[in-house]
Amino acid sequence: MAVEGLTREQIDRYKKDFWNKANNQEFISSSLLKNEDIEEGEYDGKLLLVFNVPRADRHQIPVYRTTNPFGNTFKRNHEGDYKCTDTEIRRMMADSDDAHPQDARILENFTMADIDADSVKQYRQLFSINNSSHPWLGLDDRELLEKLGGYRDDRRTKQQGFTLAGLLMFGKTASIQDPECAPNYFPDYREYLSTDPNDRWTDRIYPDGTWEANLFQFYRRIFSKLAAFLPKPFKLENGIRKDETPTHITLREAFINSLVHTDYTLPTAIVITDNVRSNIRSKGGSNVGSSVTDKRSRLNSGELQRLLYDRIVREKFEESVAVFCEYTAKVIGRHISADELVRLKLSPYI
Repeated sequence: MAVEGLTREQIDRYKKDFWNKANNQEFISSSLLKNEDIEEGEYDGKLLLVFNVPRADRHQIPVYRTTNPFGNTFKRNHEGDYKCTDTEIRRMMADSDDAHPQDARILENFTMADIDADSVKQYRQLFSINNSSHPWLGLDDRELLEKLGGYRDDRRTKQQGFTLAGLLMFGKTASIQDPECAPNYFPDYREYLSTDPNDRWTDRIYPDGTWEANLFQFYRRIFSKLAAFLPKPFKLENGIRKDETPTHITLREAFINSLVHTDYTLPTAIVITDNVRSNIRSKGGSNVGSSVTDKRSRLNSGELQRLLYDRIVREKFEESVAVFCEYTAKVIGRHISADELVRLKLSPYI
């Protein structure tokens, strides 16, 4: 490939033309670049103009041409730019709106009959292990869910009710899959441990009608299977055996973050496969290769897009992104900063 280079006059003209268009909202919705993102370079004696395009965070997307996002928003796949579908654009708009998060949406005409009482009871038991004197333990189920963000009172609209997050976390499967909630909800775990190519899977856990497949129950069933292959060395801390290793914590963080970031309104939103290494694939922002021994493993750990799920799940599992970085460093031998995790985010919407 031959590099022809630019003249000084061309560089000045291109810079002026770029900034005029970048600051014209009839041409592009938002300008992400700053002065320092445009550099003059030189290669083999030829003058170049270099554009460093930063990633748009979720508050800035979608970035689109002209004044209409539909039909004018593009995503990068490999070396090409492709138009986003209207559904993808609406999803980006919803994720960028912190004032009206989708997970806090109040679901009309849902009652305690839509909540799985056993899931709430089991959650109370887990919560009490480390918080035996916590005042929330004295609340009834609806009051507890309100504290956790699963039930909400909207002061502006005077509306009360269970939130999307509350149903996804503790709801009955049929209630979650109701058209007014998340009709496409279908968490899926597939185990592939057979060497026979004719075996579709060796085990599968999904909403088959034999259990209430809310996120709380899905987590409890799946994580133990994902962690089953990990070694548990004998280690004592303050005279008590500690079975959990840094590898367990890293794997758990990947799994929890995938549950937090998934958009459950999309078909086949999250699929966990277990073979030589565990892989967690989800739609709506997360695509996690959760092999904790693979230095290429990547985690979508930017701003938590689903704060309510995160708040409920982490009442029991409190490791933050900082802890994930610390334990990942022990596993792979180097420190990974939170900023690096954000840069490794796999969302194609740039």
